[in-house]
Amino acid sequence: MVAISALDELVFSKKERGMINIIPASKHPHKYPVAYHRGDKESEECYLIFVNGIADYLKEEKSKKRVIIKNGRPGNRAKLVKNSWDEMFFRVAAHEVRHRLQNKLKIRKFTPKSAEIIDDRILKWTIEFYAVEFEERKKIYERDGESEDYIRDRMKPREFDASVIESFVISKIRGNGGKISLNKKIASLIKTERPRQ
Repeated sequence: MVAISALDELVFSKKERGMINIIPASKHPHKYPVAYHRGDKESEECYLIFVNGIADYLKEEKSKKRVIIKNGRPGNRAKLVKNSWDEMFFRVAAHEVRHRLQNKLKIRKFTPKSAEIIDDRILKWTIEFYAVEFEERKKIYERDGESEDYIRDRMKPREFDASVIESFVISKIRGNGGKISLNKKIASLIKTERPRQ
């Protein structure tokens, strides 16, 4: 909640601050997100945090290694690392604040083909990684017998874009010695748009 609120305030003004609702999860947290930005026209815009089972879910996620993209030679650009607690929270927060930007400002989202027109090497390699990762994720969902609605929801272009941004933010933080300092630089990373073609 604190991470989402802090990033939201950096990206938007205090007057535009997003409301945060904490609610009991109605669905198993391993299958559905722990946080969600709701920005549809039928209900009030807000961030939702599902608290039932969140501690167990986060402990399990923290034990997994995540890919960090770094400057380096080909074949040495990705590194598997364990997230710190701060990185875990800011990964989720960056993803959800990006969704709010998508809804409010209609920003140009990244797609797998965006890598062809990106100058920033870490962003380019992050996009290339997630292009492959999303293809593999879809195969896993299909193999596990997930419904077409579930798969379609997880494969939406907005999810690809938010996944790229969350990883890009954490990769840049890791490249800066791993210290998370809330500043306009992180806000500008979250606001990064696909260049016009």
